[in-house]
Amino acid sequence: MTRAEANHLLDLVRAGGTVPESQILFALWITGEFEVAPYSEPHTQENLCALLEMDAQ
Repeated sequence: MTRAEANHLLDLVRAGGTVPESQILFALWITGEFEVAPYSEPHTQENLCALLEMDAQ
């Protein structure tokens, strides 16, 4: 997955699309948005969407 593809996938998730958790985590890692330490909650689709919204602000 390229960085452009990762950004597109994350935009899809932000817009409410359903994407496998593994793809979201990989896209976050590619774009540099994935940080494990601050987030102790399990990475569910809902939690990941909330994290993406926080990162976008």
